[in-house]
Amino acid sequence: CVFLSLHKHNLLAQDGRFAYANTFQSGFPSTFLLLERFKWLLAPIMDRTRPMDNMSLDFDLPQEDEIATNVLSAGTSPYLQIAIMKSFAVFKPYFGFGSDCAPEDRERWKSSFLHFMRKVTLRHGHKPLLIKSPVHTARVALLSDLFPEATFIYCHRNPYEVFQSSANMARKYYPYCYLNRPKEEDVLNFIVDQYVELYDLYVRERASLLGRGKVIEVAFLDLDESPVEVVAGIYHP
Repeated sequence: CVFLSLHKHNLLAQDGRFAYANTFQSGFPSTFLLLERFKWLLAPIMDRTRPMDNMSLDFDLPQEDEIATNVLSAGTSPYLQIAIMKSFAVFKPYFGFGSDCAPEDRERWKSSFLHFMRKVTLRHGHKPLLIKSPVHTARVALLSDLFPEATFIYCHRNPYEVFQSSANMARKYYPYCYLNRPKEEDVLNFIVDQYVELYDLYVRERASLLGRGKVIEVAFLDLDESPVEVVAGIYHP
């Protein structure tokens, strides 16, 4: 497995030697092995671009696997907070699944995640997987235990730009997911609290993998300006 971020996800997905969870598979994790052949029936009702950044949206494009795991695990994921904007403390254990998380919740997420990974692997003929979900930033230790041979590609960016991007996404996309009516303060606190939790856990856990060459870190600015050179550096660090 290779764990990475959106821009790199789309770039590396051009390499046919890899496989990835696409939008249909992540959206219909229980049934895609049977029903993906009929995705053309739903395609006309899908917008062609994402609401927050006008990037292409299509059933065949790479998608975040955590969307599927959130469904399969009955909401044992930070993603559920987007639908039910409760106190951050309720969902905080689901970022890293560390000592603050109930063992049964950790096992439920793990079982659901691995089940989805196996289905995607089967669907794509057992190719190596390219996996991307922002919350995986907090799970380096957990994921390296599950996949000892995995490589992590971490893309870092100016935190002020990250906040602007996150706030834009919250304004344009989150309302499609809400099951309640959160206050603006709740949403902004979620953005900041999530960023701090992801960054702190990543910094804490990355050291053990850096020395083994299992983590590759790239700057978003470099990737944006020189994608070919940066991707070449990923293949040949």
